[in-house]
Amino acid sequence: MPLATNTMRVGGAVAFWKLAPRTHRETVSQHLKSWGYEKHIPSERGTKALLKEAVSEVYPGMLVRPLRATNSFEVIKEEIHDEENEYKHVAAFSVQGEQGDEGVTSPDLGNASSAVTQVQEAFEHAKEDITGPQVAALLTGLIEMEFKGLSLRPTGGLYWVPGDCLEEFRRIGKAIEDCASKGETQVFSLETKFDQNAVKAVLAGVNDEVQRELALIKDDLDTGTLGKRALTKRIAHLRELRAKTTQYETSCGESMEKLHEAIKQFEDHESIAALLAGVDHTVTPPAPTI
Repeated sequence: MPLATNTMRVGGAVAFWKLAPRTHRETVSQHLKSWGYEKHIPSERGTKALLKEAVSEVYPGMLVRPLRATNSFEVIKEEIHDEENEYKHVAAFSVQGEQGDEGVTSPDLGNASSAVTQVQEAFEHAKEDITGPQVAALLTGLIEMEFKGLSLRPTGGLYWVPGDCLEEFRRIGKAIEDCASKGETQVFSLETKFDQNAVKAVLAGVNDEVQRELALIKDDLDTGTLGKRALTKRIAHLRELRAKTTQYETSCGESMEKLHEAIKQFEDHESIAALLAGVDHTVTPPAPTI
């Protein structure tokens, strides 16, 4: 179940992971549903991406290039020469039906060929799975949205999980490890003492996240074309950023006044200020959970 506390225990863990190329989507979905994290279930992959992966699996080392026809790829054998490379057509494959449910075909090999059967089987297996990047996005979303953790590097890959959420994060990590269908997944969480070095790293992570999100909001506001619904979402986002800043400020025992000032500048933006003037301030978004 999602955690529902509003304070952070001092301490936490640094989290990172090594992900399998493929993970069984349905099993992951069942776990997330049973624990109340339905909104983090990864989307099914598109038919075109699935076909390319299937063809690449059957023809390793060859070029797989899209054709103009919908959901179609050509397999090309590249031969390297001194003066000029040579490219030879090997086969073309298409998948029929909106969800690929009408099967894989090949105009030049014939639908009864063993290659078509192999691509069809690889396509069906790929439909059942999600990729490593999808699992990374799932874990990142849970850390940042559900556990109010944060990235310790602007490029991601290293995350802070608050102590109160660590047990839950480890449970989810173990479940995802068990769902790997091709290769091995390992989710690590190294518990650390919340000393001055840890405080420094966490505060830097908060600052980077808030500044990054404010830059995105600035880009949106600079367009001057946001409607009421979009502006309302930006207001909710600003409130979430302020709440997260306040919670880490309290937990770390360090003032983050500059971040509060930066957030206030956006709250004072004329587009948002005008909308806030007509907003019932007794209605506030739910307090973020930690």
